Amino acid sequence: MWATKGRWGIDFPIEKHEEYRKEAEDRLRNRLIKLIHDKKQVVIDFSFWNRDRRNEYKKLIEDCGGKWKLIYLKVHQNELRKRLKLRNNRFDANSFPISDELLTTYLNGFEIPEGEGEIVIEN
Repeated sequence: MWATKGRWGIDFPIEKHEEYRKEAEDRLRNRLIKLIHDKKQVVIDFSFWNRDRRNEYKKLIEDCGGKWKLIYLKVHQNELRKRLKLRNNRFDANSFPISDELLTTYLNGFEIPEGEGEIVIEN
């Protein structure tokens, strides 16, 4: 999204974020499908915060003839807050600001992968 639309709130209005996010994800899904068909290894770096979304991508990958691995990077909330303070000061593709309140909302809605074939990496 950053490469085609720029930074949210700076190069495009915040209200357009969800529309542009969907467009970007559609492009990435199409690229994923092509790479799987081309027998390439791919890493998808999404938050995958809920089980349904993870299952959707697992099915997509399997339907395209690929094999998936679910890697859960388990990080303590205090460490996440520390990292976000640093990231929120950046002015690049990762400049999407996440407030402490927004992080709390994300964490409260996060469905921890359990029994999904996940590989857990404690960080």
